[in-house]
Amino acid sequence: MSKIRTWARGLFPRSANRSDEGGEADGGTKELIDRTRGLLEKALDYERKNPIPANPIWDKSRREMREYIFKEDFTNFLKHDVCCEMFFRIGWGAPQDFESAAISGTSWGRRRIKNFVEPKAGKPQMSPKIRHMSTNMLGMLYYLHQLKNMYKGKFPGSVVEFGGGYGAFAWLYMKEKKDAAYAMMDLPELAALQYFYLSRALPETNIRFSLSPGLEMKKSEIAIIPISLIDGLNLNADLFFSTFAFSEIPHNLQNTIERKKYFNAKKIFLCGQLDDEKPGLGLVPHHQVVGQIMKQFANVKVERFHIRNNYLVEAENPIPSAEINPKEREA
Repeated sequence: MSKIRTWARGLFPRSANRSDEGGEADGGTKELIDRTRGLLEKALDYERKNPIPANPIWDKSRREMREYIFKEDFTNFLKHDVCCEMFFRIGWGAPQDFESAAISGTSWGRRRIKNFVEPKAGKPQMSPKIRHMSTNMLGMLYYLHQLKNMYKGKFPGSVVEFGGGYGAFAWLYMKEKKDAAYAMMDLPELAALQYFYLSRALPETNIRFSLSPGLEMKKSEIAIIPISLIDGLNLNADLFFSTFAFSEIPHNLQNTIERKKYFNAKKIFLCGQLDDEKPGLGLVPHHQVVGQIMKQFANVKVERFHIRNNYLVEAENPIPSAEINPKEREA
């Protein structure tokens, strides 16, 4: 059997516990649902005791997601309207043509697309043009392709992802680099869905839902961290990765991450919105987001992102003497 076919079939092992074809969840899935609900309850309790600023525009969506997770069978959560609105792209257009062409421009990318088999966890809707791949996952593969270029063919050993959606990129990354130490942080409701999705999609990987700010990243593990633990975190990562979540959070939470030097990352890959992309969201001006990165990294590349009014930042070579004044933006 070729390595390519082994990689493709390994994307969803036969031994994984499935109930995504419709109907009631099986016993193993019910146990995972109960465990996920219990972890969400603990994360929400921690958040009540340690509140963290979040953009108020997500309040309604968070309430609806909590209601959904606690009261319904959320096995097929990628069919839920709020989930689709928040983190799952569907359809096809010029951005997807761009992504597909960019990925297909290398033999590595062509092999990945040709042999791709997406996990059925969450029951994602497949794209209209690529068999066994959702439109959303195509976007994740595009990010991975860009990282491969950024790292000249190799992938970093440790990653901190801020945001993370339902865990699609984390899944893709760990399939490519199984020994990576991976940490992702998000709102409790999304962290819960990430735990559920990754537990089903990566049964061979240790998925840890952490409620301890003193955690250490470990190889071959994904640590899922509710955002309210951020003040006590002291992580060290090769890469700080965020696609649109960082630019949506309040500026004082951005300041916290900046003071932590993006978790001591050696490189940054960040997609964000220009501040006029969503006027009602109250986004921090993009020049301030990029400006803070430029103060901490010697090499920074900024370019237009291919989807709407957005941008991409790639940064490397941290400046050891860089100091961040928490009141700087308030001046």
